[in-house]
Amino acid sequence: MASAMKLRNQLLALACLLVFIAVGILYFRTWVVQKPFGIIVFLGDGLTSNTITTARLYEGEPITV
Repeated sequence: MASAMKLRNQLLALACLLVFIAVGILYFRTWVVQKPFGIIVFLGDGLTSNTITTARLYEGEPITV
């Protein structure tokens, strides 16, 4: 009897968790305003055009003039 009660409580907790997650996803997709994320560019000291060109060539990008 006790194991059946424990299983029932676990299933009830799982069902509540799934409903909570579903409501959260629905809320986020419907009412939360989606804002674009910012882009952060890091430029290090001594980052010259020669260094950038060397990095491009290393990555296999073709040379453009």
